Amino acid sequence: MRKNLALCPAVLLVSLISVAFTIAAPEKVYGSAITEEPAAFIYTVQIHEEMSKFIAQLDMWPKAASSANLREYDASITVMYEDGTLIQYIADLEIRYRADSRWVQIDPANPANFHFADYNQDGFLDMAVRHAPGGSMINDPHYFWLWDAESEQFRRNYELETLSDGSSVSLAYDGNVRSFLRLTLGHYVQETYKYLDGILTPYITRERKPFLSGGVSTYKTIITDHINETKSIMLEPF
Repeated sequence: MRKNLALCPAVLLVSLISVAFTIAAPEKVYGSAITEEPAAFIYTVQIHEEMSKFIAQLDMWPKAASSANLREYDASITVMYEDGTLIQYIADLEIRYRADSRWVQIDPANPANFHFADYNQDGFLDMAVRHAPGGSMINDPHYFWLWDAESEQFRRNYELETLSDGSSVSLAYDGNVRSFLRLTLGHYVQETYKYLDGILTPYITRERKPFLSGGVSTYKTIITDHINETKSIMLEPF
């Protein structure tokens, strides 16, 4: 293969907290993170408290088309047990991001935002990595893979990917999936989703936008509870 997993090492320590599990954080980088050199990000992660630890490695090879600001890579992810036994190999990934992004914060130590979190609230950590640059909507396109306990592999999830194409996707304090979309200056929509019977279901929509009331500029916030079928409206100073 033209792509070699053994590259020149340098050490990286980043903390990402995963509740009730081993901390999942990049441990090593081979080469430099934002550079024209190949790079690898390696995690030691325990996706469930009753499972053995995994080694997950993201390998990135820069494309010739990359520019000083727009970085483009071919990539793959290798998941294995600590003894080197292969669990899964995910190939043919494309990763792009803007090093000078105005809208989405790029961590130079982990520019592809390779991370693990329990997105579907099933007690197992899932996997995600940045796919393409975000824009003024503050969208942040990612690949997502949810852990499938039956097959004991990560399965690609297109629902979360589609959601991230139009907004940023994160986990709220209560573990629910949250998206954030900037429509115009001062006009934002925050959605919260629950996984109900394995289905990503809209829960709370919070829309905040400028509103002129009696000649005074205010913000109107509309909160819709889709599950309980309620709606409330609040006005606050602009």
